[in-house]
Amino acid sequence: MVYSDVNTKSDFSENTIHFSIKETVYKIIMNGFDADSDHQIILKTTHDTIVKFEFRAVKGETMLKIKQNNLAVNTFEASIFYSKSEMQTLFGNP
Repeated sequence: MVYSDVNTKSDFSENTIHFSIKETVYKIIMNGFDADSDHQIILKTTHDTIVKFEFRAVKGETMLKIKQNNLAVNTFEASIFYSKSEMQTLFGNP
């Protein structure tokens, strides 16, 4: 998964998250959209990387922001908010 970091000052900053099992991550994300309240799902992808899926209601629609923490170099990145349909398109599941 590749996304632009909204926290960066440069015009273009591309970040990558690698998941070994695409289908499992897709299910976690889609289930997150079905919850009734704002919440976070936290995954540890490697020994030094934590990914947070932050689900929030924005103007009546549940949206997803992806946050990535690299503990080895103490960095924090965040994506824009994505809708459920955008995630379905990203994963090729309309």
